[in-house]
Amino acid sequence: MASELKKCVLCDGEIVGRIIEWKVELDGKEYLIHDVPVMECEKCGEKYLNPSASRYIDQKIEQIKNGEPEMEVRVREMRKAKNITQEELGKRMGFSIARVSEIERSKKIPSILLALKLAKALDCDVNDLYRLK
Repeated sequence: MASELKKCVLCDGEIVGRIIEWKVELDGKEYLIHDVPVMECEKCGEKYLNPSASRYIDQKIEQIKNGEPEMEVRVREMRKAKNITQEELGKRMGFSIARVSEIERSKKIPSILLALKLAKALDCDVNDLYRLK
């Protein structure tokens, strides 16, 4: 499995974990899939996907094909910019870490009321929490 690799199979370089934007071309258009976890060779740049990352990419490709509007929730980005842990944000909101994680991974899209509360907890504008792709 890719997550068990220590050395690149192509050049024997060191393998490190990264979160990247994965480029996909569909019907002549290029799309970016955000927050894809990969294992990457530091020497040659070869990327390795684990099964869950592959499923995530497949899911996003299906959303693109089906014309589903995709909204990116930028809670993780805002939280990290404020040096707040998931646990701390969860405490501020009365959530578990698992719920914060679901929101950050866009598994759960916050309601308007929840988004306003998140913005207050993160001391930012609610418009900073969303981006339409």
